[in-house]
Amino acid sequence: TVETVEGFIDKSDSELAEMRASLGLAMSDADLKFTQDFFKTQGRNPTITEIRVLDTYWSDHCRHTTFLTELTDIVFEGDDELTAEVKKTYADYLSSREELYKGRLEEKHICLMDIATLAVKKLKKDGKLADLDESEEINACSIKIRIISLCLRTRLITILQRSSLSAVLLHVLAVLSEILFQEDHMFIRQCV
Repeated sequence: TVETVEGFIDKSDSELAEMRASLGLAMSDADLKFTQDFFKTQGRNPTITEIRVLDTYWSDHCRHTTFLTELTDIVFEGDDELTAEVKKTYADYLSSREELYKGRLEEKHICLMDIATLAVKKLKKDGKLADLDESEEINACSIKIRIISLCLRTRLITILQRSSLSAVLLHVLAVLSEILFQEDHMFIRQCV
């Protein structure tokens, strides 16, 4: 049988904090309190599996809290060719931000998620993404490709980003030949 976390719904805030530390949970004290409040409405204590699953899905990795952290005081040190290229790319990013977020720039803070996605937003605005397949998924992108083989078919490839876009794109290159012979809608999952 799966272990039940006995007394969970009755623990004080300090006991929850102790439990979080002793189990090495990634979720915050507030997340654990929210979980406790939910299980109180259910009238039962959770299993350790339920706590571990919630901890995994609410972790920084899956919630992208690091990606959404506001970046301030950004400095690029060095005067070599690579640093110069990074500085130029960052200046291009800032210029595109001003264009795309005109009138609401103050609302949109600089973060890793914005840096990673702004280029696609710009390409879309400029009408250069005719094959973009839009969805409600916020950490994925889809591309449509035409494959010429015995018959002409359109394939939809959905890339679910779970860590870094570059890792996903490398994964796409590695498995593209396999995708060509699979179902019409292929999901690529990358979870590093």
